[in-house]
Amino acid sequence: MATSDLTSSNKPTRNLSHVDGYLVMDRCRREQGGFLQETDVEAIAADSRTRLTLLLVRCGGGRFMAPANQVLRFVRIIEEHDRLTQLVLDNAETLDNCGIASPELLTPGDYVRDISLPAAGVELQ
Repeated sequence: MATSDLTSSNKPTRNLSHVDGYLVMDRCRREQGGFLQETDVEAIAADSRTRLTLLLVRCGGGRFMAPANQVLRFVRIIEEHDRLTQLVLDNAETLDNCGIASPELLTPGDYVRDISLPAAGVELQ
C-alpha cells in the first residue's frame, strides 16, 4: 500500500455515521486478507463500537498497534517526520557547514508499509 493512499488530506470529509465497523472488518478479512485501505480505517474509526479496535501498522523499521481512531494520525506523523528528515538530509552539507548538523548522524525516516487487522482477531470459519 502506498503511503500516499493513507494520508491524502485534500479529500473532502465523508459522513460515515451509517457505516457498520464490524461489517467493514468482516469484509476486509474475507476479501483483503485482513489488510485495510484508508477508507476502511476511517469507517472502523467512525463507528463508536469499533473505534478503539487495535489495528496493526507495519513500518519499514518496526510495527505498532494503535486504536483505529488514531491510526491515520500516527501514519501522518511518520510520513511528516520522513519528509522533514529527507529535507535535512538533502541539505546536510549546508547545515554541516553552518555547524547545525553532522551528516553522519542523520538517518532517513521511516515509512508505513501497510495497516491490517491483527491475526488474533481473525476468526476461522
